[in-house]
Amino acid sequence: MSSRQPPRERERSSAVLADEAQALRLRGVDKVYLLGGARVDVLGGIDLEVSRGEIVVIVGGSGSGKSTLLRVIAGLEPRDRGLISVGGRVVAGPERDCGMVFQEHRLFPWMDVVENVAFGVAELPPEERRRTVADELYKKLVEERESFWTAVYPLYMQREITKDNVRDLVRKGLEEARGNYKIVAKLFNMEPHDYKKFLNFLRKHDCQLPFKEYRQ
Repeated sequence: MSSRQPPRERERSSAVLADEAQALRLRGVDKVYLLGGARVDVLGGIDLEVSRGEIVVIVGGSGSGKSTLLRVIAGLEPRDRGLISVGGRVVAGPERDCGMVFQEHRLFPWMDVVENVAFGVAELPPEERRRTVADELYKKLVEERESFWTAVYPLYMQREITKDNVRDLVRKGLEEARGNYKIVAKLFNMEPHDYKKFLNFLRKHDCQLPFKEYRQ
């Protein structure tokens, strides 16, 4: 996600960057929506300064733009006008050092599943990020009792997770089941008659791992 700044705002951005006294600074910030063909200025050119250590409460009725303002400050939505800086740095998109508690379960809509999971661990090596994805999928199956066919299979077929993610997941299952694929199928909340279907899926997509190395 990016936010293009008009030339005048680009000229002003250096001044914003130079001022690190304010933890948060907004200058003429607005967000525009088109509703039924009508242009709605949601924020109306907000100016705001918040000092370090200061606590600010935003109050307003439902639909007044409180959540929109927070999402724009966090970089989750692009602003249409104005400048925002946090600690003297211009906000141009989401960053890991900015936290926000959503009112509902939320993913970044412009990212796929793997990218959403990996966002919080982007500084880790690629192999560790991949294992994190497998850990999250494994948790859905084993702890939250979702089925492989509803929690994993659709994501793979829609290319939101990769073959390596599925192989990592199967590896975790084999480690727990000591190399027994029937136990893995049960662990992944499949019906007994799904066992052969599961193996066929793994073979077809090159996700089946040798079970003997997991036997103890």
